[in-house]
Amino acid sequence: MIRRDELLFEDLLDEHLTGDLVRRDWLLGRVKELLDAPRIRFIVLEGVAGTGKSTFLASLAREPGINPRYFIRRDSIAPLSSGDGRAFLVRVGHQIAVLRPELMDLDLAVSATMEVEQADDLIGVEIGRLVVSSFRRTAFEIRQSAAEAGQVIAVRIGELIDDLSRTSLADLTRQALIEPAARLAAADRSAAIVLLIDGLDEIGVATGWAGGEDSIIDWLTDCAELPENLRVVVTTRPLPLKQFYRRQQNRYARISLDGHRQQIEDEIAAYAASVLARAGITGRPGLDREVARKADNVFLYAALWAKTVPDLLDPQSLPDGLDDLYEYLVDQARRASGRRVPGKRAGDSQWKAYYQPLLATLAIAFTPLPPQSLAGYLGFPASSPDILAAALEDLGPILRVDHNRVRFCHGSLADFLTTPSRYEYWSVQPSTKHLQLARNLIGLYGHDWASCEDVYALTYTARHLVAALEEGVREALDPLAGLLGGMSFGRAKARHAEVGFGSLVTDHIAAWTVAPERRNDLARGLARVAISLEAHDQLRDTLGYRTDGKELHKLVLTLLGDEELLREHAAPDRQQALALVAAHSESTRIRRLGGAANLERAGEILRRLVSADVSGDEEPGNLSAIFYDFAYLEFLLGDAEAACSWFHRSIEVDERRGNTKGLYITKSALRRLEFHLGELTPDAYRAFLDEAEAYFSGLGPDAQGERWIMTLTFHRLELALATNDPAVADAQLAALEDNTWLRDYGRTDDRAKDDLITLARARTKLARQDWTEAVSLFEQRLGEDLDGDPDHREEMARDLYEYATALVGAGRPDDAQRVLALASNLPDGTGAWLWKPRIRALQDALE
Repeated sequence: MIRRDELLFEDLLDEHLTGDLVRRDWLLGRVKELLDAPRIRFIVLEGVAGTGKSTFLASLAREPGINPRYFIRRDSIAPLSSGDGRAFLVRVGHQIAVLRPELMDLDLAVSATMEVEQADDLIGVEIGRLVVSSFRRTAFEIRQSAAEAGQVIAVRIGELIDDLSRTSLADLTRQALIEPAARLAAADRSAAIVLLIDGLDEIGVATGWAGGEDSIIDWLTDCAELPENLRVVVTTRPLPLKQFYRRQQNRYARISLDGHRQQIEDEIAAYAASVLARAGITGRPGLDREVARKADNVFLYAALWAKTVPDLLDPQSLPDGLDDLYEYLVDQARRASGRRVPGKRAGDSQWKAYYQPLLATLAIAFTPLPPQSLAGYLGFPASSPDILAAALEDLGPILRVDHNRVRFCHGSLADFLTTPSRYEYWSVQPSTKHLQLARNLIGLYGHDWASCEDVYALTYTARHLVAALEEGVREALDPLAGLLGGMSFGRAKARHAEVGFGSLVTDHIAAWTVAPERRNDLARGLARVAISLEAHDQLRDTLGYRTDGKELHKLVLTLLGDEELLREHAAPDRQQALALVAAHSESTRIRRLGGAANLERAGEILRRLVSADVSGDEEPGNLSAIFYDFAYLEFLLGDAEAACSWFHRSIEVDERRGNTKGLYITKSALRRLEFHLGELTPDAYRAFLDEAEAYFSGLGPDAQGERWIMTLTFHRLELALATNDPAVADAQLAALEDNTWLRDYGRTDDRAKDDLITLARARTKLARQDWTEAVSLFEQRLGEDLDGDPDHREEMARDLYEYATALVGAGRPDDAQRVLALASNLPDGTGAWLWKPRIRALQDALE
């Protein structure tokens, strides 16, 4: 369990708020002025590296009031201090619960009194599934009295869910921030919560965030209207936050430290004077002002200079700027290493053998590293642990060791070391160092990846090779192809609980880009792992929905059915079943390409699968999915009766096998079809959607479950549109904008072709009868499809019908007629048959 001080970043605050802290009253006054501005919800404080942003935010955290705080760092490797939006909300929610527990009200309070004479079993409260919040309290008060009873049970809960990882960002925001702010407003209208976020520019792989996931930037960008008593202060280096600024419009204010150079120079001079005074150094007139001038507005320069006192006291010898100061400190460490070994040549040898590789590794490592890992990766002699200790000591002014992890004193040091330089004794060439570190990791674990428990090695070995190739080092090609083209590494990575199959897919996609000549080898390697682990579902739920991995997915699916690979990597009694699984996956991929020819090809594959003679252990594990896809194909082609029949066959298989997830997936598609056919009432359909969403929400981290939560939310939006319920449509749009799956798999508005968010926004505007906005959004979504030859993708007819409806509402009937003509000419194989009666009805109404 995380300690209170750790939860609140108290150690980090103490690190910044030292006795020589320079108060920045002018900046504090400006921030407080903006915090009191009625329309402002976000304050963005911008400044280059080392300008004291983190220290200022730490001082804000110690101001009176409720100030939850979150510090993002390149060294953030703990799950609750990363760049991930969910981890951020979990931590600040717990902070508020610790700082003001009364703001986290009872989640559930139940009181019951029961008095009976006789009962077989006396159960006070029985709950099938209970989802509780870790931020709040749940209380039961049960009083029972029975003269005679079998069992006396106060509370029986079938499934208790207390897992914030299963909660959406919207729900987490509500639980962690919105609800506490509402309770605070009810208790004290003058009080406020000021949320502090430091280091937005640090978000990346090294801060627990990977492209596609919900980062804190995503949360800020998509954040809905905050209450009046909730403000957010963010610090960052200058960063292109166009989406954030566009979405939040007039709800933010920016403060650029670069526009306050004189105030900052005065502050640095005052700090330098205080350093000299504490050291008892006098007779140095003008030194404090010269330090401030050479610092060039960078507080970090002054802090590092303070570590050199009493050495750097001559104004003429002060390094000129932060980079020159870094150069001085590295040179001092080199000289210190030389003094440890007699003889100049021996000293240089010590530096080149140990110190320089250590600096190089820290400069290109994706996360901070434990000292023992550093020693192992660099081949330090185990018999001489004092070598590492000496190196860490001599490099001490530019290093930090936190929680047994070594890192640089500031991220800008890595930028300095990797900038091309004439000084060979410290200059780092990232390209060759990435390759060297990867080779070292392969040398340590390559003989037996299966027993490797080194999370860093499993997570980042391939990515170091990719980074080397990105820098033009072709020598990394063979090691990368060998690592990912084989099986040992991939299996170990896919099976490790802290790494997983999704991380392996990310490796392969990155390698596919930088190593086009070895794509066949890479695809065979991923296929081998998928076959040997029977990870077809994981492959579908990761690579299958990556917009940047379509060609890799196509080739891997072909290889999954390769007879040679099946013989090599599947048990004899599983080969036929796995071949059917592979064929089914390929049919799904082909069906999604759209068009009559592709639908026919997909149907041929499915028909072969259905007629295959398999039973018992040889029956494919995804038989219900095969039946489901056959049903969906018949739906697209317009045979509703056949579609329903295949859906029921799929349900029968899942019921026989006890496959609850598959059951809800198939029923979701069937109930939607029944609703559109008029065989299911809106109320009955709504009840089913609630039931299905409750099931999928309780699955925990599961890519397929997350996708179906998204799908059900779209179905609920569809229902809201059909029943003229704009409030429900608004709620579904908010949930979709916060949906993890949509962002993970590229279905957001910065990836136009697979954009689903814009479609959801368009439908919500349609439900609200905001015709002009709906028209604009549909045009953004449909794009080139409006030029006269619309794409034959699934349900294009529906998009065109809804666009035409918006055009009619906007007073543009002629344009609507043109769009309806496009829709009516679409082939029925795209699911258009379901919408063509409505299209014809609207055409008739406009004539």
